[in-house]
Amino acid sequence: MAVSIDELIQKKEELANRKKRQFDLQMSAGVMTVKLPTRALIAEATDLETGSDDYILMNTIVAPDLSDKNLQKAYGCVEPTDIIGKIFDAGEIVQMVRKIMELAGWRQDIQADLHEEVKN
Repeated sequence: MAVSIDELIQKKEELANRKKRQFDLQMSAGVMTVKLPTRALIAEATDLETGSDDYILMNTIVAPDLSDKNLQKAYGCVEPTDIIGKIFDAGEIVQMVRKIMELAGWRQDIQADLHEEVKN
């Protein structure tokens, strides 16, 4: 049976807060705190010809601040996203993006039940 309007109204705050959650990912460089990507961020990343994973990570890692000027300078970054390839292994970058997308619901299996047709 489908969820009711009243149930959706009751869950409004819970559903909004779910999108604001943050997670700690244990990486080779240390623990990274990430937020969930928005649909707009994913759309922007999809439009990029290259570097979409780096773009997603730069915009979802909230701690440490990878755009910090001192950090960027220490690693000799020309573009802010250069830091991603300098501190993470290539395979690790892909796995981080996969995990972030999974946490945001992009790779979740959705249960589907067939409605039986009612005959008169």
